[in-house]
Amino acid sequence: MAVRKLETLGDDDVLRYLLQLVQAVKFEPYHDSALARFLLKRALRSKRIGHFLFWFLRSEIAQSMHYQQRYAVLLEAYLRGCGEDMLQDFRRQVEMTEALQKVTREIKAMSAEKYDVSAQVVFQLRQKLENLQTSGLPESFRVPYDPGLRAGALVVSGIIPIHLYSTPLLFPPRLFSLVSIPFLTIISCILH
Repeated sequence: MAVRKLETLGDDDVLRYLLQLVQAVKFEPYHDSALARFLLKRALRSKRIGHFLFWFLRSEIAQSMHYQQRYAVLLEAYLRGCGEDMLQDFRRQVEMTEALQKVTREIKAMSAEKYDVSAQVVFQLRQKLENLQTSGLPESFRVPYDPGLRAGALVVSGIIPIHLYSTPLLFPPRLFSLVSIPFLTIISCILH
């Protein structure tokens, strides 16, 4: 009955509650539930909803060991129906985010100071990111937090360390649009 009420929501409203709806799947008695079917149907109907469903499901799979299988089944069902273009977009996004996560883990392991980023660490970070640029990563990809944006090459010279408890490293990837406008991305590299 509750899902029938959800059917009347517009895409913007579904997006507003999507994270909570994904988390509510945990409390359904079976993998194949009315809520899971609703989420799949709306994600396959709207690329924007599908984009966020993909990332929310990936996050739940990584964090929720008890419900991992349920979310994996839902993600697989979505990926089987989303189409080749969306699959390629997701592949590029995952490839880029995993490469950046690897670099931040390596930098975290190198840093001796908990709350300080030395010039050597920033130099190593720049080197690793430059190597990343030439390693065959996607030339452009949709930004995971906003599928309307396409990002491309990293502007490695723009890295700015900020001294906080978790040390974010700021660098602007070039935005692919009518005009190439750099925008800031924060990668959190929590030290020790």
